[in-house]
Amino acid sequence: MKLNSKAAAVALDEEQQEKMQNLRERFSEMYDYIEKELMNRKEKEMALTRLQEAQFWAARAISLG
Repeated sequence: MKLNSKAAAVALDEEQQEKMQNLRERFSEMYDYIEKELMNRKEKEMALTRLQEAQFWAARAISLG
């Protein structure tokens, strides 16, 4: 079965892989900060959800060049 290009995986070149690793490290720092510093409330969960969304879109931007 041939996948639609929107569903297919994208191979990353070396520069994109480096950017992706850097992105993961920066987002990891933010996850750690939020999990450590914020009280367990709805707002904290919303912040984590929005951070995940931001990471997804940033990774997508890297993968599409």
